Amino acid sequence: MKHFVFDLDGTLIDSHSPYHETMHLVFGRYKDEAKPIDYSLIRKVFAHKFMSLHIPEERMEEAYAYYMKLSMDQVDQIKPFDGIMDVLRYLTKKNVPIAIWTGREKKTAVEVLQKTGLDRFARQLVTGECVDNNKPSPDGLLKILNDNQWSARDAVMIGDSDFDVLGARGAQVKAVSVGWDANPDSAALAKISDHHFDAVSDFHRWVEAI
Repeated sequence: MKHFVFDLDGTLIDSHSPYHETMHLVFGRYKDEAKPIDYSLIRKVFAHKFMSLHIPEERMEEAYAYYMKLSMDQVDQIKPFDGIMDVLRYLTKKNVPIAIWTGREKKTAVEVLQKTGLDRFARQLVTGECVDNNKPSPDGLLKILNDNQWSARDAVMIGDSDFDVLGARGAQVKAVSVGWDANPDSAALAKISDHHFDAVSDFHRWVEAI
């Protein structure tokens, strides 16, 4: 593979605990108006959609602004997974170009990349706000391929969600799924991706072997 595209949350960074905490605080503020919270959906839809399923429409603008403030306040809690920086340093040393495709908001994504030092490895960041359709649509991945004039057959998409795998399929890119964030959907992901890894160290060895 000549080009690597990474998802952000759950793939490069361990952000689920801060995200869950943020959502608990948001729903705590609107507990008298919110519908019963179905936390089984929290990994399956992006923040705005997840909130809109539970918070009245007329309160969403205010609630989402509060969510964004909390998210920015918690950026310092977010760290790369152990071993991820080693993988990125290896790819960079080998002159393998790296891009990041995330469903996260651009404002918080940029802040996370800068705070963690991940920004120095990625030549491009595409978020859900950069394209008309967020994951699982392949729009973001296709934008990366087109902007960099990369061939789909030479690219690989690495992510921790079926949205990442489906997006890769839509762009005709090889899909690698990961489960090193204790992903409860790890076994199901392994069945639909081209390769699957539950440990960063195993993924690193695969990267060095290809």
